[in-house]
Order: sequence, then C-alpha cells, then structure tokens
Amino acid sequence: MKTMRVVIVALLALLVGCGEEGGNKGFLRLAITDAPADSDEINAVNLVITNVEARKGDAWKSIKIFSQPVVINLLDMTGSRSFELVNQIIEPGTYSKVRIGLRFFSAQGGLVVNPHSSVSFTNGSQQPLTLAEGAAAELVLDIPLGIGAGGRADYTLDVDVRKSLTRTDDRYEFRPVVRAVESQRTGLIEGTVINQTVDKILVLAYASGNYTASENAGGLFPNAITSGRAKRGEFALGFLPAGTYELVFVSLSADGTSATLLGKKAATVTALATTSLEVDVANGLEP
Repeated sequence: MKTMRVVIVALLALLVGCGEEGGNKGFLRLAITDAPADSDEINAVNLVITNVEARKGDAWKSIKIFSQPVVINLLDMTGSRSFELVNQIIEPGTYSKVRIGLRFFSAQGGLVVNPHSSVSFTNGSQQPLTLAEGAAAELVLDIPLGIGAGGRADYTLDVDVRKSLTRTDDRYEFRPVVRAVESQRTGLIEGTVINQTVDKILVLAYASGNYTASENAGGLFPNAITSGRAKRGEFALGFLPAGTYELVFVSLSADGTSATLLGKKAATVTALATTSLEVDVANGLEP
C-alpha cells in the first residue's frame, strides 16, 4: 500500500527556540482548520483522527495517541476557528515530517468499526468518506520542523475541504490538500458584504498577481490559498501568512460546480492582527 503524501503549500522555516519553557525539552502545538465545502447539500465532513507522529532521522516518534479517536467536523473549523490536536512537551531535535493517523470505514468480522470518517447531508443522511484506491489512512506532511531545548513550535494545518473532497459516482473520496503555516506569523481577514444580490458568494484569497481567469474552470480555483463563504453578509479568511493578497469574489451555483466572477479587492494581512473590510459587491470591486 502506498503512502498518501500531501503536497504542502506553506511558508515554513526552521524554528529553534531559546526560552525556558520545558527545560531540556521542546514544546509543540499543532492545530487543524479548514476551508469550507461548496455544496449546500453537505453540512458535515467528519474526519476521525487516531494519533500523531513525527519523523526524526530514520524513525517515527509517537507524539500523541488519543485514548478515543477524535472526530472533527472540518466544516466547524473555518475562518478563525481551529481544533487543537497537540499541545505538549516534545523531545528536542530536527523533524522532517508529521504523520496523522486517520480512520476510515472498515468491517472486521462483519462488524463496522466506529467511529469512521464520514460525510453528512442536510437531508439527514450520512455516508462513509472513502480514500483513493491504494492510499493509506494517514496524512504524511513534509514539514521541516526544528525544535531546540526549551524552544517551541506552533503550526496550523489547513485542510482545504473544497479541494480535498471529490465526488465519484455516489461516493465522496478524500484526496487531501493541506497547507501548513506557523501560527504566530499569520493573521485574519474579516469582511462585511453589502449590496449582496446573489445567494451564494465564495471569497478566495490569492497571493497578489496569482489569479487568472483560467482559475474559474469547473469552479475549482486550484491556486487559491484559502477560501470562505459569505454567510449572512459576513466572511472570514483565517491563518493567512503576513503579506498582500488579492481577494476574488465569485457567485457559486448551489452544487458548487460553476462560478461567476463578481470582482476582486486587495487586502493586506499583518501577523497576529485582524484586517477588517467592508465590501460592496455591487459597486466596490475591481473587474
């Protein structure tokens, strides 16, 4: 079985601390967040996590084994929200990868093993979330992570559900697209939408100059860093590294398969700060 490797779109650097916390040990915090799904039919994407490991040299080191598998509805972790996976002392050193164990549907001796990762729908139904054929039930993240004695590292993993969830026939397949960021170097964009004339607006953040019209094909927007839905006139884009961005506003069809460009707006993010915007989608956007 081949290992499912995730291409990380990240701004990562070797982090070596010099504080006193943990004495001769280091300190690691890992959290998970999400960019939302496009389809209005989905109200939960439940990812079941069993353990966390990190690779040091040629060996995997156990970081955390959950006494009970943790069930995270990724759709609850959008915008500025995140779920803390790890917050603990760790052996100092250089780690090259992080591995997160997942649980998907399986039957042992005719019995279904619960809980397992799943998708829930607004009509009350639920179905198992599946993996691509041959993929292992884990996320292997290529993160160069250095933690000195008494130092700390704090990263947030953004699972982009709208890119990771693929509908194949009558089932949903999980092909994870994840970016990892150093949490303390990120900020938040919060916006209020006025003069909204369409029901479903998706807001996508691009590095300045990276958006082109070809991104719209099939409503995929593959090079967007993150995205958010404008709900009740408000949206939030979380865990963006400090820098300048181009926000792209599109109107989505109900099933999320087609998109119409409404316009663009520039925004600047400062680390550990919130950028507040008021966006007039009828008159205040660039074409």
